[in-house]
Amino acid sequence: MKTIAFFDTKPYDRESFDRANAGRYDIRYFETRLSAAALPLAEGCDAACAFVNAEIDRAVVEGLVARGVRVEVDGRERQLADAAGERAGGVDVAGG
Repeated sequence: MKTIAFFDTKPYDRESFDRANAGRYDIRYFETRLSAAALPLAEGCDAACAFVNAEIDRAVVEGLVARGVRVEVDGRERQLADAAGERAGGVDVAGG
């Protein structure tokens, strides 16, 4: 079973994601925002989810990739992910 780390989650987020998940994934919920300091929480996870208000910088993207965590980004993180992907691999950039 794949494990996903969800950062900056609230109780209402957990309820809706648990309903949609229906047991397909092992979801680990964290109240903390995704940051370089929070990277150890993603250890052992296959993917990470951060909400739109997260401040994801190069250290976070590279730290996730180094831990083998799948990273998909869209919008403002696109250039950052492109650069990190060229060096580290494992970054998928969503969108056109």
